[in-house]
Amino acid sequence: MSVPGTIRTLIVDDDASVCRLHVRYVEGLAGFTVVGTAATGQEAVDFAAANEVDLILLDMHLPDFSGIEVLHRLRGLTRDAIDVIVVDVGE
Repeated sequence: MSVPGTIRTLIVDDDASVCRLHVRYVEGLAGFTVVGTAATGQEAVDFAAANEVDLILLDMHLPDFSGIEVLHRLRGLTRDAIDVIVVDVGE
């Protein structure tokens, strides 16, 4: 459970080491808490549908479908809008 007024953040990245790095960074920010992580697009959509999330830090290159597809599926959720920060690292 997060502290009232904190920004509940979901980290979505299929690279476990990058995910851990993002978690450490976000947890170190005042007013933010990490409420979950996901390694696939489907995990992200399922988590966001079942939990209260204010912000998603989203990798564009996921093993099952793209971050753009995650955004399309999130749009279909019947709840308040979720802010998304897109992470895309060129190869």
